[in-house]
Amino acid sequence: MTFYQYIKIVKAKLPVILVVILSVLILTVGATLVFGQPFKYRSTVQLLVVQKQSPAVDAYTAIRSAEKMADNLSAVVSTSSFLGRTLEAPYQTIDTLPSDPVKRKKAWEKTVETRVVPETGILEVSVYHPSRNQAVAYAQAVAWVLVNQS
Repeated sequence: MTFYQYIKIVKAKLPVILVVILSVLILTVGATLVFGQPFKYRSTVQLLVVQKQSPAVDAYTAIRSAEKMADNLSAVVSTSSFLGRTLEAPYQTIDTLPSDPVKRKKAWEKTVETRVVPETGILEVSVYHPSRNQAVAYAQAVAWVLVNQS
């Protein structure tokens, strides 16, 4: 067989070859995502942020103000000083984070995720941890710090 005959055969079977290659690629990526990452539990807490305001303030201004406050609190949660207060909260949190400050902050940012629900003033805090009990304890501790020490 000549080179041109091989090319002619490959062109005839091109759709089958592409389907096989795509299938192997999708299976490889899927297996990497499923088996390559450790399983973690998620515990979520939602907090309604409300500010004391005079009765003369309209509803739109009040909700925008609460949303801005929730954004500020969301930014505070990822700080190392907030982590320290969370570990001191009256819940059974076990400190398994690295001792190096830079690695500790990165690990904390991966552990805690915050989101402000648009136009509601609700701050949603999600905590990820390999232990179910620790995920719940960290979520309770974060909520406690936000409510009592913010």
